[in-house]
This record gives sequence, C-alpha cells and structure tokens, in this order.
Amino acid sequence: MSNTVRSIFSNPWVGAALLVLGAGLTLWLLIRLQIVLSFLLLALWIALLLDPIISWFEDRGLRRSWGIAITLTGLVLLGALGLWLSFPVFLNEFARLSQNIPRYQQLLIETFSPLQERLGLDIPGIVSDWLTRLRTDHQFATDVFSTFWSPFAKLVQRGLSGILDILVNLLNLMLVPVIAIYWLNYRIETISTKIVSYLPAKRQAYWHERILEIYHLLGGYLRGQLLASLLLAAMYIVGFYALSTPLALFMGLFAGIANIIPYLGVFIGLAPALTLSFLEHGDLWHPMGILLIFMVAQVLYGNVLAPRIIGDRIGLHPVTVLIAILVGGTLFGVLGLLLAVPVSAVIGLFVREYLEGRPRHAKRSSTSN
Repeated sequence: MSNTVRSIFSNPWVGAALLVLGAGLTLWLLIRLQIVLSFLLLALWIALLLDPIISWFEDRGLRRSWGIAITLTGLVLLGALGLWLSFPVFLNEFARLSQNIPRYQQLLIETFSPLQERLGLDIPGIVSDWLTRLRTDHQFATDVFSTFWSPFAKLVQRGLSGILDILVNLLNLMLVPVIAIYWLNYRIETISTKIVSYLPAKRQAYWHERILEIYHLLGGYLRGQLLASLLLAAMYIVGFYALSTPLALFMGLFAGIANIIPYLGVFIGLAPALTLSFLEHGDLWHPMGILLIFMVAQVLYGNVLAPRIIGDRIGLHPVTVLIAILVGGTLFGVLGLLLAVPVSAVIGLFVREYLEGRPRHAKRSSTSN
C-alpha cells in the first residue's frame, strides 16, 4: 500500500496537479484574508523601513529596545512638526478651492456649450422634460425610484452592518505599531534562524540565506522607492506653486506618493493636477506646464533617482511589472497595486534560480567538495 501511494505521488502529473491545487487554495485564502493581511503587511513595511536605523543604534552599543524608542519618538515628533506646519496650508488651499467652485462650474458650462450646440443637445430641456415626466407619469416615477432606491438601500444596509467592521479595522490599525515593534525587537538574522530551525538540517543554510536575501531585496526596494517618491513630491510641489495650481501642496504630495505604484502612479497623479490647472486658469498653457513638470520629473526619476537610490533591485522587465500590477489590482485592489512589484520580485528570484538550474546550496556543496 505504501509503495502504491509513493508511486502515485512520484508521478510528475500528480505533483503538478497538487501544485496547482495548492496555489489555487493559497490564492483563495489570500483573497479571503486580504484585510487582515493588509494590516500585517503594513506592520511589516514599518519594520522594514525602520530596521536599518534601529540596527545602526544597536551596532553602536545601544540596546535594541532603546533604539526602537528613540526612533519612534523621533518619527512622532517629526510627524507632529510636519502636520503643524502643513495643516494650515491645507486648510487655506481647500478653502480657496471651495470658494472657486462656482467659477469652475461657469467655466465648464462655457467650455462645453459649443460642443453641446454642435451635437444638437438641449441638456436643460432634456432635464426639464425628465422632471415633468417624473411628476406626471406614476409608473415612470416608480421605476426611477426603485432603480435609485435599491442600491441606496443596499448601501444603507451595508453601512449599518459595516459599523462593526469599521470598529474592528480601527482596532486592527491600532495593533499595527504593536506588531511592528514586536518584529523590530529582533534582528532579521535571529528571526530567520528561528524559522529555518523547523526545516531539515541540510536545507537550513539555504533557506536562511534566501530569507536574508528576500529581506534585503524588499527592504531596499521599499526604502528606495519611498525616498524617490518623496523627492518627486518635492519637485511637484515646487512646480505646482510656480504655476499657481490649486491644492499645490496636497497635489504634489499625492502625485509623489502615487509614484510608489510603478507606471500607473504617474497617471494617477497627473489627471487631477491637469484638471485643477485647467479649471483654475481656463487655458491650455498651464496644463501644458503641468505636463512638462511631470515629464521632467519622470526623466530625472528614470535616469538619476531610480538608478542611484533604487538600482536594479527587482530585476523585472517593465512588461512583467505592468502585468503584475494589473493582476494584483484586479485580485486585491489597492493592496494588490502596492504589493504587485515586491511579490513579483520575490517570485522572480526563485524562478530565475530554477531556470538557471544551479541552486546556491548546490554551488556551495560543489565548491566544498
């Protein structure tokens, strides 16, 4: 019986089927648990970003707990200072934007009126006829009411049931720094040693090296991408203020941070900046200036910031990155957009090693002989 079972599982087709089944089950679990995973990954990101600073303190003789306390205190003070300086600016920018909304509406009417006349559309007349029919035609009013009320009722029902979900998510968010501090209490070498201790002895050295490599790859990529995005945000803010763009500070920070999502982040930040610039000035010269700012910033990012700060850490082709972003965004939403590149980089690490056919543990064993 045992020989029969062993022969079944040694069949390559059975192994492939089990691999596909395991991958599908893992993907299903990830989708079901994506909210919980998002908080855990946020804690992991914090640990990856702060670990080099805390290790720097530890290497100079300071206890790791003191390094964590100093680092977190410094971050809180720095964040409070940034909020104290930027919050009045945000309030003024949004207040000015709200005052200009009637002017923006008038600009849109004047801009699209020629198009409306060219297409022969009488939008005010269409709206008036629709309202008249709504008052006089009972069946039409019932159909419209049911059409609009049904999704609204579902939204209200979800909102009421979602209050508990909001409270749970707030609790999970409060646990994020606690989990991050717990991870930061140990060096990655200690964590890796503990993990691989459950593996067979002949595989421990290989996986210990692999975990360290993945850790340094992800940490370096995240820290480099965040620093490059902040530098881009500074360039955007200066350019937006120079062109008198509404919400210059907010839009500059938004466009810079959006750059964390490769390729798509540029368009996420560009679209609202172009729209606000056009609404504010009512011409094409200022939006063209916004477009020029993004072009110059992306050229600097691709030729100066990315090579020097990030380097070729992920080792992925641009088409592969785009496919990973599309798949990640489709399956996991915003979380998938943020994780697509790091996860693909880790997968690519193992795929390249498999295709090369020379695992590192095999190299070491051959050199030792």
